[in-house]
Amino acid sequence: MKLAPYIKHSLLHRTVDTPLTLILLVTSRCNARCTHCFFADELNQTPDIMTLENYECLSRELTELCQLYLGGGEPFLRKGLVEICRVFDRNNHVSNVTIPTNGLLVDRIAAVVEEILDTCSFDLMISLSLDGTRQCHDAIRGVKGGFDKLLQTYARLVRLQAKCSSFRIQATTTIMRDNVKDLPRLIDWVKGNMPGISAHNFELVRGGPSEYCDMLPPLEELQSFGRVHRRMVLANDRYLPESRVKSWLAKRMKANLFDECLQVLDTERQVFDCVGGVGMGVVDYKGDVLLCELLPPVGNVLEDGFRAAWCSPKAERLRRAIRAKKCHCTHSCFQANSNLMHPKAYLKMLR
Repeated sequence: MKLAPYIKHSLLHRTVDTPLTLILLVTSRCNARCTHCFFADELNQTPDIMTLENYECLSRELTELCQLYLGGGEPFLRKGLVEICRVFDRNNHVSNVTIPTNGLLVDRIAAVVEEILDTCSFDLMISLSLDGTRQCHDAIRGVKGGFDKLLQTYARLVRLQAKCSSFRIQATTTIMRDNVKDLPRLIDWVKGNMPGISAHNFELVRGGPSEYCDMLPPLEELQSFGRVHRRMVLANDRYLPESRVKSWLAKRMKANLFDECLQVLDTERQVFDCVGGVGMGVVDYKGDVLLCELLPPVGNVLEDGFRAAWCSPKAERLRRAIRAKKCHCTHSCFQANSNLMHPKAYLKMLR
């Protein structure tokens, strides 16, 4: 990952015309029924409206991108996913692309990833959604045999990773009441059975305050796990092994990030100024432009164009509210990017 644009952005006090990081929700289709999905009411209700031509127009309104997240739904259900990747590779010279997946579409995922690696120049990260050991994972994901399918996908991706130095695999676990007791066992299982992953990430179940209360474990239990998490992250010797400096920084940021999310829960305030609507934005499968996935749309790329929506009066009002810390969340992507774009976060890493 290129750190220079984030550091420049931080020192220049967030002067960016278009976001450095973009989340594209490329589909609302999904083949799982996760109990923790904050998007559940919209799944499989509407066809994917954004066409390849629409993505081409969107990309031409953006400057260079440091990071692109392709989410859903299940992103690998989106037809033309490779072509969408090529658009942003060609027009925006995107540095890093991350695609989360439930791992159920073994053959399709392997084929699409191989084609992306063959035709695109960015660094690719596939994030396997792993919410527990076998029984726990399948119960949360709502798919019998889902754990075994994910492992089949992992095995196929490891073979591709061996051929391509710009490709990495990680596992991501969403923490909730239903799996918190299973997490220490899961950490040991992943360490012993998935040596091909570069990192095992943990994030808190996402949603509004009421969902936090209903689905999250008690704060004391999360804080106890946080100590386990910090030791696990700092001991990881697989993360960015080609650069000792980047590995050192990244591991400390990941460890601090989880602690900061717990601080947000405890204080109900942002820890670092959120970059939603400045350094980071969202475009969904309908073309809606959002400053954050948890906030209402500020416009639509099909009706207004991206820049018109991004600079609209509604967007400016929401930005002022974000700057005034009138909202808070533990959305891991936004928390991570807020760290990358805040000088105090780098100082905290050095402690």
